[in-house]
Amino acid sequence: MKMNAASIKNQKAEWEALGVKLPAFDHEAMTAKTKEHPVWVHFGAGNIFRAFPAAVLNDALNSGKYDRGVIVAESFDYEIIDKAYQPYDNLSLLVCLKSTGDIDFAAENGIQGVLFEGWNKGWENWGGNQQFDYLEPYADFDLERIAAYAREKGVQLWMHNETGGNILSTKPSWKQR
Repeated sequence: MKMNAASIKNQKAEWEALGVKLPAFDHEAMTAKTKEHPVWVHFGAGNIFRAFPAAVLNDALNSGKYDRGVIVAESFDYEIIDKAYQPYDNLSLLVCLKSTGDIDFAAENGIQGVLFEGWNKGWENWGGNQQFDYLEPYADFDLERIAAYAREKGVQLWMHNETGGNILSTKPSWKQR
């Protein structure tokens, strides 16, 4: 199966049998509204965009809080649009593994490190009054256990802290830890 607009409509049962959670919104209507009256443009079409802001938008579309997609512009690697977006009707599949699963995959495949984003408190305010805590993980992210597991497997942990565009908000944590 190939991920595209036709397959999520015509092969819904097959996707769901694989455990893929498909959009609950009308993809055709959303695409038409986006083309007719685009509102949101995002610069940078890489994996972090597809995994995080796109996932937030998907939740907003599924809940009915928003009715359009996002126009994605790429200024660095133009082939991303041609090869990773257009052949799949601008759809992507977000796969979330448990952190130890990511580390195991990296160790088994010679990958040097694993990037974690969304581990620190404050994501529940994304798009609003963003108050990220740059040092405190969510309760379900046991950083010490995950770090020990990664060391045991010889895999580096790379932690990404989202600033929501407000880099100076990180300043109080610069000298901590």
